[in-house]
Amino acid sequence: MLNFFSILRNKQISLFMFNLIIAIWLGAILNIGFYHQVHTLTPYFGVKAILFLAATLVILVATYYAVLQILNWKWTAKIFAILLIFIGGFSSYFVNTLGVIISPDQIQNMVQT
Repeated sequence: MLNFFSILRNKQISLFMFNLIIAIWLGAILNIGFYHQVHTLTPYFGVKAILFLAATLVILVATYYAVLQILNWKWTAKIFAILLIFIGGFSSYFVNTLGVIISPDQIQNMVQT
């Protein structure tokens, strides 16, 4: 069992797979509140609603992946991933727990402060 963990720890992944994992995390996990709002606002019911949410998830993950593929390269991948995970985590916490809606005015205020 310990041999399995040592092999897993030393296994390298490609930049393609790294970007895909980060895109899935950012698109699927951190946007649960967004998917809940989409589900409440969609005019579809039943299977159509589930397919609509699945299509929304795929489009969002694909968009994150495309942006990460453009921005990330060998030396900046981990830096961008750390920044995006922290910013996404903080944003997700404020939106899902506190009910805060993050608007462009709030981002501008934060940057100016």
